[in-house]
Amino acid sequence: GMDAGEGGGEDEEAGSEEEEADEDYSDDDDSSWKIRRSAIKVAAAFIHAHIVPQQSVYEEIGKMLITRFKEREEAVKIDVFLAFSDCIQIVGEFDKLCSDDVMIDVIEPVAQDTGKVVKMLRKELKSKAVKPKVGAYQSLENLLCVVPTAFGPHFASLVPEIEKALADSNADLKCVILSFLTKAVTKLDKQALSAHVEPLLSRIIAAIGDRYYKITSEALHLCSEFVRHFGAADAPEEGRAGLLKCISSVYSAALSKLAKGDQDSEVRVSALDCLARCVAVCASALGSEVEKAPVVLLERLTNEVTRLAAVCAIGVIGNSENLKCLLPQNQEIFETLCSFLKKSNRNLRLHSLETLCSLVTIAPSEHLDLLLKDVSGLIADSDLRVTSQSIELCTALVEAGCLIEPNVLHDVVFLKILAVVTSPVIQGHTLESMLSFLKAAVNISKDPLTFKTMESELRQLTRSVPSSSKTCLKNISLCTASLCSGPDNQADLISALIDPAFTQEQKEVPQLYIYAINCFGELGKASTLPVSQYDKVRESVLLALKSPNDDVKFAGALAYGLVASYSGGKGVPELISLIKSSPDNRYLLLLSLK
Repeated sequence: GMDAGEGGGEDEEAGSEEEEADEDYSDDDDSSWKIRRSAIKVAAAFIHAHIVPQQSVYEEIGKMLITRFKEREEAVKIDVFLAFSDCIQIVGEFDKLCSDDVMIDVIEPVAQDTGKVVKMLRKELKSKAVKPKVGAYQSLENLLCVVPTAFGPHFASLVPEIEKALADSNADLKCVILSFLTKAVTKLDKQALSAHVEPLLSRIIAAIGDRYYKITSEALHLCSEFVRHFGAADAPEEGRAGLLKCISSVYSAALSKLAKGDQDSEVRVSALDCLARCVAVCASALGSEVEKAPVVLLERLTNEVTRLAAVCAIGVIGNSENLKCLLPQNQEIFETLCSFLKKSNRNLRLHSLETLCSLVTIAPSEHLDLLLKDVSGLIADSDLRVTSQSIELCTALVEAGCLIEPNVLHDVVFLKILAVVTSPVIQGHTLESMLSFLKAAVNISKDPLTFKTMESELRQLTRSVPSSSKTCLKNISLCTASLCSGPDNQADLISALIDPAFTQEQKEVPQLYIYAINCFGELGKASTLPVSQYDKVRESVLLALKSPNDDVKFAGALAYGLVASYSGGKGVPELISLIKSSPDNRYLLLLSLK
């Protein structure tokens, strides 16, 4: 810290005499700014090293730092603001870690002091020195993030200084203000900013033209946040009106940055997102200018540097009410997105799948068969996230009523799911996506996508799985249960599973027995078991407890518990009675009760 002290001992002594003469400082204050600075650094080290407990760091160090906001030496003042900012951040992190039943409220003391802190820091924002102002804004940003509710009423008092600073030529100051405003838009109550949307946006739009790419990028990102929050239907009327006055300027600024080929990649990414937000939220306010958006997006989609950002931007519009704005370039956009599914870039494939999901309602029908074949190639147990996203796209196409032949869906998607569902790694979100597809596909009710055909193929798949593979058999049973979306399907399934011929086959093939028992259990768990069939199902499940096969016994115990719980007041007392009267099966029945 000696570099900040260059200037000689005479200046130090003069500063010392001034401090002793200043009534703001007590006699106990150190006479040297270097000592004060060192003391602040020690306090900051205490904060970072958690020497002071996190729950009391604000009371013991934070409040002391507030009293040093009056520091006159610039180097010391900067360190005070940095230490205070770190202190507030530590308090926020500790509060997130605390569970609801912890009685310590570390936020309340900070909230109580928020008004005083904002008032003291506002004075610093009026000074000419840039570095302390940067430190003050960093402290305000962390304070806003930790106590947004307490900070909201004081935001208006900072706006005049923010507007002046945005007109300043200093890049560091602009960057920290844009970061502060981004947090304000996302964290504060919309009402706190509503009256200031128009004046702030006009300054931010001007910052988009800054020669420093970082400022341009941050300003575009901030415009996107303003559009996202104040273009929403639930936004305050005053804030939405202010946004609509500026929306054309925001849109034009984003377009201009995309039109220039020499822009930094970060700027182009932010500009694409900003452009998409404007179209998604305020297309009607842009008039004929909105027609330029799909052309620009397609152009950027074919550029290797910007294609991922363009895919995400198209997804933003696709998930909005204004997705029809893409129709003029829909065919080319769809073809390009489909081609990305064959690329080796995993991130690009994932975002392309997600964006295609948002465009299914305007998907060109002539490309659907080819799309399904490309998607089918991505369904594998080697990448579960890509698999689940691929199946979700297929589900979206079915639910949107797209013109796809049932044979194509069956051969390309359903059979591929059957090939993957028996993998031991299939679980969680991937399994859920498979079940959602089956629920949608069975409602088509056209051969081969009928309940009878699909259940038969799932049953046949069971034969190839060892009886010891509990997870795989469970997954197949879940798939079958997901086909039972209607009462007719449930009745058909139960009739098929208790059919004498199939019951006889179960005795020879344990996998089929476990499959049937698991299906009963899943129907009970989903509360979709027909009441009229309860006694037959209960009898079949209890028979499993007498099987010589341990895997069948275990499956029967779990299934009986699920079936008994569905029957309400009748099943549980029966289960308890069986526990008392059947000592040989007591362990299994206790599993049922559990």
